[in-house]
Amino acid sequence: MKAFIKMFKVNKKVTSKTSNLSDAPILNAEEDCLDSQLRIVDRIYNFIKKTQETQLTIAIAGEWGIGKSSAINLLINKLKNGKNIVISFEPLLEGKLEIIDILTLFYFKLYQHTGDKIKPIIKRCIKSIAVLTDANITAYAKACTPFTEIGGKIKYNVGEKIEKLLNVWDKEQPTTFSEQTAELNKALKKENHTLYVIIDEIDRLPANHLIHFLLFCRILESFNNLICIVGIDYEQAIQKLIKEDFLNSQDHKHAQLYLDKLFQVKFQIQHDKFKKNCFAKALLKKIDHEKIIITLLEQDLKISESNIGYIFGDYLTTPRQIKKLVLALTAYYAYLKAWDDKIAFIGFLAVTIKYPAIIDYLSKYTLGILTNNDPLQYIKDTYGIDFIEYKNKKNKILLASLGINELSKKSNGANNCRNELDRFINVLGIIPANYDFKTIRYLENFLASRPSLINLFVSGYISEDELEIYKDFFNENINNTLERVLRDNPTMDITVEEIAKALRERYESIIKMPEALLLNKLWDKKIIDDYWYNPYEVIISFAIRTLPIEAVIRETCISLSESYIEFVLNIFDIKNKNGSYKISDFKPPSEDELKRNNLHEVLFKDIRLCNFTIEKIREILSLWLEKAEKDLNSSQEVIYSQPRLISALYRYIQWGEALDQKNSNKLAEFIIKYLENSNILNENKQKIKEILKKERQKYENKYLGDIRDPYVTLFNNNERLKKILE
Repeated sequence: MKAFIKMFKVNKKVTSKTSNLSDAPILNAEEDCLDSQLRIVDRIYNFIKKTQETQLTIAIAGEWGIGKSSAINLLINKLKNGKNIVISFEPLLEGKLEIIDILTLFYFKLYQHTGDKIKPIIKRCIKSIAVLTDANITAYAKACTPFTEIGGKIKYNVGEKIEKLLNVWDKEQPTTFSEQTAELNKALKKENHTLYVIIDEIDRLPANHLIHFLLFCRILESFNNLICIVGIDYEQAIQKLIKEDFLNSQDHKHAQLYLDKLFQVKFQIQHDKFKKNCFAKALLKKIDHEKIIITLLEQDLKISESNIGYIFGDYLTTPRQIKKLVLALTAYYAYLKAWDDKIAFIGFLAVTIKYPAIIDYLSKYTLGILTNNDPLQYIKDTYGIDFIEYKNKKNKILLASLGINELSKKSNGANNCRNELDRFINVLGIIPANYDFKTIRYLENFLASRPSLINLFVSGYISEDELEIYKDFFNENINNTLERVLRDNPTMDITVEEIAKALRERYESIIKMPEALLLNKLWDKKIIDDYWYNPYEVIISFAIRTLPIEAVIRETCISLSESYIEFVLNIFDIKNKNGSYKISDFKPPSEDELKRNNLHEVLFKDIRLCNFTIEKIREILSLWLEKAEKDLNSSQEVIYSQPRLISALYRYIQWGEALDQKNSNKLAEFIIKYLENSNILNENKQKIKEILKKERQKYENKYLGDIRDPYVTLFNNNERLKKILE
């Protein structure tokens, strides 16, 4: 790469033609097709110049290929002026070092950039480190967050050379690191120098060396007038720390907390759809001589939802992926010209760019089906008989995804396979026929998902539209799953049913932290009448337990939080007995009982349920009553249109009585305020009246046992309200 960059500097003609298509980061603003200088670099530079802080560690974050190194290069260009000293590290070349080695390298780099007044001080620092390390003393380094501790062992082995080492020690009189920094700080301040240390691509290092550089960043905070700037892919770094177990935890949240503690400021590199499409257009001008792709792109940019615009602006997430697609199109430009469905062709190449492993999958599995004399038997042998026979009408989805339109007969099927192969073998050797854009997106899902997802799809459990939901679900992304259920699939009761079943079997590994807003929306979902239970509620009941109880009360609607709190109270044997709850019935549950009900990890103000006292129950009820009172008093339609609102109204009275509160008259006034609000539609007011009317009918129905009159129980026979209701 260095030779490549050097070539650019020497031959500017070559640079102007090829630099934007190379994988190397840009070096100057003239190559900046994404306007990173204006949108990103200037913002970071202005922050650095205006901030009063002189001891900072700044993260320039973003996924691989997003343009972090390019932004850092442009930032270095702006910083290299006046009294600024810019020191760059290359972890890929210098990364396999211990902390003491990195510090020594830092001193050597600083030595190159300073004058005669400071160089003697740096020499003494380097000598001190050399003497200390020659004694084979390894310092103990540790970084702590509330959840993690990372450190190395102390080694002390003076050994045979003790006399020699003592002589060297007496002669050189090595200084401690704090003494070194104090002396250097004084000298640098006198010369009015500001230091900028640039470290890029540390996320590509193994976890142990990654941590060494992060700890080095923390050490640099001992220097005055020094700002450390680190290019890092947060997600890649977190995954390395988790998978290589250097945080002694498998928890994403803990690993992120560790990184957040090290960086005072984080700038996220992002590019919107418009910028990425303009970037693609600038690159395409270099290779699309007949303007085949550019014409498609310009036409699509005038449409709100476009296929080609989606490929470059949404589907491909980084400039590097866009460059790779343009290079791939360069290689297959002749095929593109002859291809009927050009968008499908570009789309398929985009899939292979985003998921390179798809080529191996297609070579291994798709070609096996396309070239086999008995493809149906091949599928049975490879994937199992269920793939063909279970809900047989759905097998056409699998076959269509492989470019085979119809395989009703063996002989025709085999010929069909060979014809497809012969026709498309010249394009990557593996491109099946009849791809539309939906099929391309499906193919990505089909090959990138887990076997359990493939089995569900091919066995006929789910349709193509439902596939994305299952992809998120089996990838343990509960928020995306719920969002898709709510947004894209308003009547997906069967799919939700399957998710609910899987939750009951595998909830410990499936559920991650959900968003309360999604749970509120699910709570509003209706289910078809012949279900004996509501699968949406099953999902809620598992998902909600990953949230602290105070968050459930604060963020979910009162009827949902009431239902959940009642479930929690039952665990403590505090139940509805003849219309009242007695906190004195409190009975601590066993650990096994909490596990059976999936409540063993539930927290309230960082306290687990197994450590609860009666006072914690009082706190929960008090918190819920405050929230309920606030919501009911707001007279908002959304509050009074909640499912099972009547249950929440009863608990407002009953739980209030458990805390010696008399809430009946308050509740009556809340309802009156709502019904007299001229801004509320009459049809919505009528809903509340209908709810209370049905509840009154239960009281009058002798077959439903002893149910008290709601006018008495809820409103203490408030005459004014009775007149409004009747």
